[in-house]
Order: sequence, then C-alpha cells, then structure tokens
Amino acid sequence: MNQYAHTSWTARDGYSLGAVFAMAQTPDGYLWLGSEFGLFRFDGVRFVPWQPPAGQQPPNKPYSLLVTRDGTLWIGTFAGLVSWNGAELTRYPEAGELFVTSLLEDREGTVWAGGIL
Repeated sequence: MNQYAHTSWTARDGYSLGAVFAMAQTPDGYLWLGSEFGLFRFDGVRFVPWQPPAGQQPPNKPYSLLVTRDGTLWIGTFAGLVSWNGAELTRYPEAGELFVTSLLEDREGTVWAGGIL
C-alpha cells in the first residue's frame, strides 16, 4: 500500500466547482472541467476559473468538452457551442440555443455536436 499516492482537493485548495459535468485535457497539460459554476482550468495544483481574453464572454454553463487532434477545446453548453484554440474564442451561432450534451471528432476531423432543443 505504501507505493500508492493520493491527493484530494477541497474548497481550501480552490475546489468549489459544484457538480462537474465534463473533463478534458489539452496538449499543454491543463485539465479542463466544465461545471455548474463555469469552466475551470486545473494545472495539477489549483483550479482557476477560466476567463477568455478581454472583450470576449466566457461560455455560460459548460456541459460537454472535447479536445480535437489540433488541440482545440470544444465547449458544449446549456445554450450553444464555442471553441477555444488557445488564442481565440469562437461561437457557433448555427448551434443556436441547443443544449449541447455530447461532442465527437470523426476520422476526418469533423466535430459533431449532439444535443437537445
């Protein structure tokens, strides 16, 4: 048993995410968590609420996450779809107010979003 390690994170460590709906890891090593309180980035030590660059609104109520082969983080929300490529947040108005419950990248690199109207 002494060869196993265990670390837990509590509110004292910044863990106050509420219910976590999805997790994904980007190529830079960050773990992303979509929760009832927003999108959080975990660096292995602390959870930080993610904020996009100035002038852009963060995705509201992220529910599903996907990291594609090119490293883009796709974020399905209770009301639409966005992606973050590390520099720019892109909104997809064609998803409308769709509750995006699942995301998938196919062999050709096309991202598919499944959801509920």
